[in-house]
Amino acid sequence: MSLVCEHADVRLGERSILTDLDFSIKPGELVAVVGANGAGKSTALRMMAGLLTPQRGRVLLDGQALSDYSRQVLGQKLAYLPQDRTVHWGLAVERVVALGRLPHKSIASGIGEAGRRAVADAMARMDVTHLAQRSVARLSGGERARVLFARALAQEATYLIADEPTAGLDPAHALILFEELQRLSQEGKAVMTALHDLSLAARYATRVALFKGGRCIADGPPAQVLSSENLADAFGIDAIVSQVDGFPVFLPRAALRKLT
Repeated sequence: MSLVCEHADVRLGERSILTDLDFSIKPGELVAVVGANGAGKSTALRMMAGLLTPQRGRVLLDGQALSDYSRQVLGQKLAYLPQDRTVHWGLAVERVVALGRLPHKSIASGIGEAGRRAVADAMARMDVTHLAQRSVARLSGGERARVLFARALAQEATYLIADEPTAGLDPAHALILFEELQRLSQEGKAVMTALHDLSLAARYATRVALFKGGRCIADGPPAQVLSSENLADAFGIDAIVSQVDGFPVFLPRAALRKLT
């Protein structure tokens, strides 16, 4: 079982976003995708989720092209959490989280007991149970982020792709979220997430993929990939790479080039 892209090129108009990308993730892994703005992280995640079709190459889920799956079956296997936290309807939080169960139900059936348990568990894990009856439109940005992540958890897919899931979260809830991602991978799920917090990536990920210019320039254990040399190359920073009480810490000391 695996989610694989092979020799993938993605272009938007005349601009090349991803070039000859080979990448994979399998159950049991928590892969953090890091890189500077414009490196291709979000595009890679959207392609792996089946939301973008590469101009060259292909994406395979458990040996089959994503296009071979019906939307319902694909939804049972793969959950995607975008950067955009917009919710267009003023639904109650509990109903928003229950949307994650749509791939598991038929038109004639309700959410079912298993679905209700999954929704309740997801809400508890993301600390939004007390918001169950509140309109999602009346939540703070961080609260909305936790609700949408709970919706992805309720989907109970084997593969979870999350783009900047900690954006807008306070430090405590960012840690809670990554503890959940770690738990999922340890339970045999495959988790792929893009983020900018290198300390979280180093602390929780089993692998880190470092992107630059639409390519993956390094992929491996966090301590190997997140070296001062690689950070200088990918981010253009002179960074202190250290540990405090056994926890990895990354401190940008200076920019090595002017931003354009």
